[in-house]
Amino acid sequence: LALFRPAPEEVPLAITIEKARIKVPTADVAIAADLRVSGALVRPDFQGNLQLSEGAITPPLSLFSRSKMSNGMSSGQKDNQGGGGQLISANALLEQEWDFKEPLVLLGPNVEEDPNKKLKASMPNLPFIGFDNLRVQFGPGLKVQAQPIANFKTAGLITVNGPLDPNIQLRGVLQLLSGRIWLFTSNFNLDRKAPNVAVFTPSQGLIPYVDIAMETR
Repeated sequence: LALFRPAPEEVPLAITIEKARIKVPTADVAIAADLRVSGALVRPDFQGNLQLSEGAITPPLSLFSRSKMSNGMSSGQKDNQGGGGQLISANALLEQEWDFKEPLVLLGPNVEEDPNKKLKASMPNLPFIGFDNLRVQFGPGLKVQAQPIANFKTAGLITVNGPLDPNIQLRGVLQLLSGRIWLFTSNFNLDRKAPNVAVFTPSQGLIPYVDIAMETR
């Protein structure tokens, strides 16, 4: 691998990882990799395959919080007198405001904060590290936990492109195999007959489009 300036190599630098484990505050997972490194030592570019399995990823709970809200969640409600929206708590929606006729909007233009901005702020800002179609496989035996809000077992594949900074591009699908959400003082479980997927596209930023079906008693 070149030191300062990228140079073509007949045999690119290869990195192979087997039976390793990563333990950090936001993850405790087994890792395997078959990577190729190009570019230069001071500006590497990674491609190949990376697998995360047999463990748990735990996003910071601050990503799920809302300021000025008592219970950490919020919703948008249409305002008949203007383009803005009135922010009310999830409990208030259930008890007073939500008539179940329109979708309950937890993320959208009337929500007080942009969760994509908050998620980007939590990303490392290392633009000298790049990715070229790095394939990241999730599973088997991998959970995504946001205790006490959510706990899911997941599997799927995401392709990563661009620099390691808030503008990184993700593309792919994660399937939620089983799990639950604690919401509105009730326990919701995944309906296993539904597809239950999270779809990442570059146009959506770091937050996926989530399509899930759940049931409760």
